[in-house]
Parts: sequence; C-alpha cells; structure tokens
Amino acid sequence: MKNGDQFGNYVVVDMLGAGASATVWRVRHALLQSNHALKVLSVENATLRGRLVQEGRIQAELVHPNIVRVTDVVDLGGPVGLHRLMLKKPRSRGVIERRRSLDALRAIRRPL
Repeated sequence: MKNGDQFGNYVVVDMLGAGASATVWRVRHALLQSNHALKVLSVENATLRGRLVQEGRIQAELVHPNIVRVTDVVDLGGPVGLHRLMLKKPRSRGVIERRRSLDALRAIRRPL
C-alpha cells in the first residue's frame, strides 16, 4: 500500500505507524470524506493472518470508551486489514507525557 491507493470506497492518506508484523494507515472514505484507520499485515503468513482476524473478532465485540472497535475485516487480495474508526482524541502517550503518570483506575474507567 502507498499514499493515494484506492480499495473500494477508501483512499490511502498516509501511514500512521508500523510494527514488526503490521502497518497502520489512515484511509479516507471517498464519498463520506471520513477518516478511518486500517491495520494491515505487512507479512503474508497464514498464522499471523488468523491471529489478526481473531483480534478483529474480539475487538468487534468489546465496548469500552478506551477501546476503538473494529468495524470490518478487509481482504486486500492477499494481506488482510482491520478497519477502525479514526479518533480525534489525544494519544495515550501524549497524555502520559503531559501528566508524567497515569494511574490504573483513570486508565480503565474514563476515556483519555
């Protein structure tokens, strides 16, 4: 994937981050003009693919203000991606850096 690529109604805007096995992209719905996050496996591996789909199933069922729900599993013709809504809230790292700490009760009880 690269900036400007389109799949279905979504256009890739930019990369948000990358880890050992997946990359997270900001994608924009072409008609609605809404931003979304798409976590895509960067390694094609049947075991990792199964784990990512399982992660998507679990996260689709979780309802909590500190958890972004997965709304879809997207097959990109090889790699698979988890589709999430894009939040406009501050990242937890930024909150922790500003406050220098974040107690456990605050972390689990209230949205950041």
